[in-house]
Amino acid sequence: EKDFNEAEKNFEKALFLDPLFTDAKTGLGIVAYEQNRCHDALNYFDQVYEQRRESVDLLRMMAECSMKTGDYESAIRYIKKGIAIDPSEHHWKKQLHEMRGITHEQQK
Repeated sequence: EKDFNEAEKNFEKALFLDPLFTDAKTGLGIVAYEQNRCHDALNYFDQVYEQRRESVDLLRMMAECSMKTGDYESAIRYIKKGIAIDPSEHHWKKQLHEMRGITHEQQK
């Protein structure tokens, strides 16, 4: 927890010095993601998506956070984009399987 707080402070300082610093926004998103603060993480990830849209890791985290916040449409969109970039990435099958389970439960 302390490391996350320290990292968050450092990223915020960097962002204060350069409000367009993509690495700082990405870092803040990852800190929020690791702390299961998905709404915050998605907010930061949305800000850097255009510069990082080829990042499989970013798309994976965006898909996972979208699932956790109940935005299944976005989750599927991020998973499809990730598959297009790297179909061999093993996380996609796991996330699709989780999505099927969630949507199946909702239909009952």
